Amino acid sequence: MSGTTIGYGYKAEQLRQTELAKAAVCRRMMNHPLGHPAYYGVCYYGKRFKPNPDLTAIDRWRLSPTEFRKRWDLSEVRKTQDTITKFINKSFGDDVPVYWFIEKHSPQTDEDGDDVKDGHYHSNIFVGEISDEAIEDPSPFLMPLFHKEDEAGIPISMRNASLPNLKLLLLNACIRQAKWVGSHPSSLWLQAVPPEEMEQTISYCMKEINENPATFNRVIDKSSNHYLF
Repeated sequence: MSGTTIGYGYKAEQLRQTELAKAAVCRRMMNHPLGHPAYYGVCYYGKRFKPNPDLTAIDRWRLSPTEFRKRWDLSEVRKTQDTITKFINKSFGDDVPVYWFIEKHSPQTDEDGDDVKDGHYHSNIFVGEISDEAIEDPSPFLMPLFHKEDEAGIPISMRNASLPNLKLLLLNACIRQAKWVGSHPSSLWLQAVPPEEMEQTISYCMKEINENPATFNRVIDKSSNHYLF
């Protein structure tokens, strides 16, 4: 009985410490001197950068086995995150904070529903507010993105979009420059998040830590979060 009590007490304390750590991350992001996050996105990393027109419709977006295996490699995931952060800062300014949370897809299962392979990694990204000036007086890195097509195939520069929507379109195009993201619609999901919903969104991206506190330093990797640590 005492062993059970000790085990329960340990788990309860571990959960308490996990919640405190998660709350500290949320506070740091929401109270950062450069401002709180304004955008949230998910990079899925499961498709080719561009379709191969020589293949069938089913296969033209499929990654080669060699490339797909890299999606289980944390060092490769972190390289991609670092590349995207650099794209964002070069396009919109070094004062735009970028935060990353690394998450696993659900395990792959066989026809009996048994897990046969760990899910590969995908990334949750939070980006700070983009200034009006960054759009109205674009950097040399941002200028070419105005000529990128949106998901409807229309160049961004031709869209009659409000400034907030223009920022979102350009941020989407910026992130899609990464080799692991590209132009497939499902490779990136991105939206602006109201401040009152942001803490809940951040907490949701740390749900793996609740299930296994040992994942903390993988989910919130210091090397990808220099604005956080």
